[in-house]
Amino acid sequence: MAADRRQQRKAENLDILIGFLGFFAIALVVVIIAMEVSGQNAALWSIILLGVVLAIWRLFRARQKNNTKEARGPRR
Repeated sequence: MAADRRQQRKAENLDILIGFLGFFAIALVVVIIAMEVSGQNAALWSIILLGVVLAIWRLFRARQKNNTKEARGPRR
């Protein structure tokens, strides 16, 4: 029972991190668009956005792996 709760808590934490990084990814897209429209260089912001998107992708993979473990059930 404790292992189930631990797995569930881990999934909740991953969801929170995905949401947090997703918010910043959207904010970075807005910043990049504003900089491009104003004629400024947005290369650094684009690289930061790439890092955020890769982090989100890794979190989704970790979440998927966690869900697979949850579906199999606890070890006995």
